[in-house]
Amino acid sequence: MCQGNLWELLSKTSKIINPEAQYDIYEKSSYAELKEYEKIRQKELQDLIAFTDGADENSDFILALARASADFWLRHTYQDGRINSIAQTRTATSYGFLQPRYTTAVEKKYGYPKDASHRPEDLQIPEIVFKYAVPYLTIQLKEVLDTQNDNDISNWNLGWEKTWKIALSKYNNPSLDGISGYGIDVINKSSSYKPH
Repeated sequence: MCQGNLWELLSKTSKIINPEAQYDIYEKSSYAELKEYEKIRQKELQDLIAFTDGADENSDFILALARASADFWLRHTYQDGRINSIAQTRTATSYGFLQPRYTTAVEKKYGYPKDASHRPEDLQIPEIVFKYAVPYLTIQLKEVLDTQNDNDISNWNLGWEKTWKIALSKYNNPSLDGISGYGIDVINKSSSYKPH
């Protein structure tokens, strides 16, 4: 298991938090805490520009102050502070067929209970992962179908495969274009394993 707290892990492995990080395993488009971090950093940046009566937003000093404020928020405020969260690989692993991370499963998306009787590794049990992940995937699929501007939900205007690709892309590590990312990679690789 990883040693230390989640703040240390994020600051070593996320260029969003630490531009000097040796490697970047957390993309900007994923992970709730990094999305929130970026929102806080942008808000602080705008507040500082307003407070300083229009200072240059590219000023190293202004950027450093905004980052320091966002760092403090993530370290000490977000979900009781990432500095107080122990970094463990069992909570940062994707489990089972639908590949949810435990941290994602306990957030609003899945509603997986956060208590001692619902362990992270239980997410690899098909009955459990399906119970919590399928409803969220269904929401993503319905959103894609709703955007096809057709009152008949049984008519998939984009076609079956493209509709699923977009839904899976939204489900897991969504991309900005909606047609690339983890979900698309899964579908493309799964085509190598078609039954004969």
